[in-house]
Formats: sequence, C-alpha cells, structure tokens
Amino acid sequence: MKFYVLIALIFIFFVNPEIYHEHILTFGLVLIAVLFFEFIRGFGIRIHPLDLMGFYAMAAYWVAPALAYHLTEIGWYEGFNFMCIPSEKYFATAVPGTLALLAGINFPFKIAYKNHKEYYEKISDYLKDKTDAGFKLFWIGLGSNLIAPFAPGGLGFFLELSSQLIYIGALYLWFSPMDMSKKLPYLVAMFLMPLARALKGGMFGEVVFWGAFMAMLMLLKFHVAFWKKMVIAVFGVVFILFIQSIKYEFRQMTWYTQETSQQTMGYKAEVFQKLWSDRVADPDLLVGPLMLSNALDRTNQGSLVAMAVRYVPEYEPYANGETIFLATAASFIPRFVWPNKPVVGSREKMIRFTGFDNGEYTAMDIGQLGDAYVNFGPWGGALFMFIYGFLFAFIFAKIFEIAESNMLSLILWVPLFYAGVVQMDGSVLACMNHIIKTGMFTFMAIMAYKKFFGTEL
Repeated sequence: MKFYVLIALIFIFFVNPEIYHEHILTFGLVLIAVLFFEFIRGFGIRIHPLDLMGFYAMAAYWVAPALAYHLTEIGWYEGFNFMCIPSEKYFATAVPGTLALLAGINFPFKIAYKNHKEYYEKISDYLKDKTDAGFKLFWIGLGSNLIAPFAPGGLGFFLELSSQLIYIGALYLWFSPMDMSKKLPYLVAMFLMPLARALKGGMFGEVVFWGAFMAMLMLLKFHVAFWKKMVIAVFGVVFILFIQSIKYEFRQMTWYTQETSQQTMGYKAEVFQKLWSDRVADPDLLVGPLMLSNALDRTNQGSLVAMAVRYVPEYEPYANGETIFLATAASFIPRFVWPNKPVVGSREKMIRFTGFDNGEYTAMDIGQLGDAYVNFGPWGGALFMFIYGFLFAFIFAKIFEIAESNMLSLILWVPLFYAGVVQMDGSVLACMNHIIKTGMFTFMAIMAYKKFFGTEL
C-alpha cells in the first residue's frame, strides 16, 4: 500500500508541482510524521532498517531544507547552512528524488511487510546447538577493534567491519537459548562499546544507528505497547539533540590538543560529563534557538544538494552516469589495482559539482540525491533514486530468502549490511562500497568460521 501511495504522490508532483510548492513544509511534516510513527510502530514487530533510511532521507532532503527556508524567512534561523537557491528550484529536484527513494526502499517484497516475530523462535531453535558462536564472534570483534587503528588502508575497512562483530556476537547470544546470567556481561559490554568508541573518536553516529538496529532485533522477543515505544522514542530524540549540541565542543576539546593528558579516555569521559551537566543546568544549550539551528544545519543535507543544483549544468555539464559507474566499479576493484580510484568524501568532487573547495581536512559530500542530480538531472535523478532504493530493498529480501533456505542466523547480520547506508550525507560511492564489501566480508567470515571452528554459524 505504501509503495503505491508514494508512486501516486510522484505522479501528482509531475502533473501539478505547484500544489507541493505552496505547502512544501506542511506536506513534509505530515509525511515525516507518518514515517516516524511507522518506524516506531515497527519495533518489536519487524526488522526494518530501510524505514530508518527513509525517515532520514525525508528529514535531510525535504523537512530540514523546508524548515531552513521558512525559519530564514521569519528571521528565527541562527545557523550557517543557508539554502543558496530559491525553494521552487531546489524542491523541483528534492521532491521527486526523495519520494522515488522512498518508493524504491518500500517496494512490495512480501518479506518486508511480514511480521518478523516468528523469527525469534526460529533463530533461537536454530542456535540451540551453536550457543558458543556468540562468544567467539564477540571476541573476534573485540580483537579486531583493538588492531583496526594500526591496519594498512587496504585492510582497514574489513577490520572495521570485523570490529562490529561485537554487535553480531551479542545478537547471537541474545537469540541463543541459554541462561541469561551467562549472556549478561557480554550484552552490557555490547551496549557500552559504541559509547566508548564514540568517546574515543568523537563520532557518535554509531551509538544512534547501532542502537536502533539492535533494538529492532532484540525487541522481537517482547510485546511492547505502542505508548511505551513512543516514550522510548522521545528519550531517543532528546539524546540525539544532546549529541548534536555537544559534538562541535567535544571535538574542539579532544581533537585539537597536543597534551597527552587530554587524549585519554578518562579525560574525554570528563568532558562528556561536563557538557551533559551544562545542558541539564541550562536547557537553552540544548533547545535554544542557536542549538536547534545547529541541529538543523547538521541534518540539512539539502544545503549541499542545493549547491550542486545551482552549479550544474550552468557551470558543469551533467556527468551522465560517469560518477555512478565509477562508484560501482570502485566498490569491486581494490586500490592496489586501481591506485587513483575515487575517494569517499572527495574534495575534487565537491569542487567539480559545486565550485566549493571544502579544504584538505574537511570531508564533505553532496550525498546520494546530489549524486543522482549531477549525473541525470531532476527527473533522471529521481529514476536513479528509485532504482537505488529498490537495490537495497532487493538485498534485504534476498538476505531473508538465503536465510530461510540455508542459514537462519544470517538475519542477525542485517544490521551490518545497512549500518553504512542509512545516512544521507554519504555518497553513492560510500554506500555502494559498504553494501558490496559487507556482502563479501560476510561470505568470507562465514566460510572462515566453518573452516576454523568446524561448525556453521
């Protein structure tokens, strides 16, 4: 049903875009509210990473830009990501592109709309003679986490994936039919690990996204009332606002220092605690106009898409699929074979398609919608976004198909596939690189486990 509604909304925009332009913020808020309630309702019922992707796309490409236009107009906006082109010109690309992505990821594969609660018992029964698998995966993940920072570039990505076996191992333990007292220390460690990694590196996305993914799977065990899900969601939104409000200060206080004493985990934990206390004492630091504007800026990927729309094709012709082809090829070909293959967050790409030089040390990208536009234009880009979203929906359905026929526990690996693709600030290159290499890594990990431990995962 959702798929056909989205196709109808695209058709209406094609026939009469003025209906949208006159009420662009209202339409955006209504649609994102529907997506939000659908996303929250799905917890404990379905494994639905693509709903998170759709919600994030709607926020980044539609609602945040619409709010930026509106708040700038009424003089409330105190941020820095101003939209550089008129609203009608931006949304001529953003509306069909966003709706097409939503339609693609909501393609009506039966498994996506199925109640997944039955899989808790199925997987638990499958793992009854594999209860030690979770422990082994956890320790492999922990070891990979320790050595990943020292690995050469070619192995770095695979070791980063391997370090996330901490979470996959914890899921194996959660679904395994064993006494909770044996699992509990590992489950606690699994919840603490993303926070420790965030404090160490100053990157907090893992806390949010892996937290959501783990909840999708772990809550299949319980019946959770909708109001309880909403309460948890409210706390989650407040936590995200807090993270958005402290990221800049935290990084300033922990990244740009030569003092050894200020590079320890203890010091970083103290900084985190101080920033938390400051916001409890002064809520304006959390929900004041400046902080809300900053949160809007960090969500508003549309500001970078607008820069591309302004620049292409007036100063740079459409790429006609060049960067999409290169992104796909680069995902398969190792760098030692192709030394000059495209780089994620490429400075050259920003200069080429926006005319803006983000500098040597700042990673910035026009995102997936921007990639679609600079290659194919507004409506060609929308078609690409549909195919792009369909690809992720197809992979999701295929994982379940393989799991049903060969290895039920493969369902527990779903978060690993989608952890790197749900964000909208990444390029098509970054997302294709993640999904393809994750598939390769998962296959190799399963084969290696069977060879070394003599049993299947």
